[in-house]
Amino acid sequence: MEVLFPAIDHPSESDALVIQQALWMIGRVRAAAAFDCLIAAYAMRNDAIVLNSDRDFGHIADAVGPGFRQEYVPE
Repeated sequence: MEVLFPAIDHPSESDALVIQQALWMIGRVRAAAAFDCLIAAYAMRNDAIVLNSDRDFGHIADAVGPGFRQEYVPE
């Protein structure tokens, strides 16, 4: 992964929990797995865009707002 994109800054546990809490606050308790929240935290910490074919990241973007960037790529 470091060859493709060096994620130099690692998020803290609380960074991922903030994302999970934001999902809970908009009523999407089970919209994204804990691992998805961790990926989003890495992206936010490193100012990266998550390319995905998983709607869960769209839910995270709805919950977190402009601080998280993602792009849905259909299969």
